[in-house]
Amino acid sequence: VLAKLGVELEAARAALLEIRSGDTAPRMPARLLVPTPSLQGRFLHEHLILVMLADPEGRAYGAMAEQCDNLGGLQADLWLVIAFATTVNWYPPVGIEGLFARAQAEAAGALIQSEHLLLAITYDATSAAAQILKTYGINYARTKKLLQAS
Repeated sequence: VLAKLGVELEAARAALLEIRSGDTAPRMPARLLVPTPSLQGRFLHEHLILVMLADPEGRAYGAMAEQCDNLGGLQADLWLVIAFATTVNWYPPVGIEGLFARAQAEAAGALIQSEHLLLAITYDATSAAAQILKTYGINYARTKKLLQAS
């Protein structure tokens, strides 16, 4: 399903490029978009990343911005995954327990912050959100290094 989702995401991105009249690398501004509440916890990883992108003062945002020069494109791709998947009635497992267990391990006894959630999402490379982050150059090892340096 994720492979098909990737193909559909590429098709949507290509259509967006056509609409933008010849712009081969659109730079879309990141802006606040409210997560979709009706999905009952599904797409949690994607929504968490969208919330992190809405907080330019946060450490998670800073780590993503260090690795990616097109945060608006990243945001658009996350929304495309959610929109496409809900259109074809594909709902990934919620995965809350594993996500928060990994975030807790990253926090090492401290309060879980957005940067710990980002590390947890990038650590498990199987989620659609982690795969999208990877296509934008955001990965666990570099994120961890950037957060430790800050």
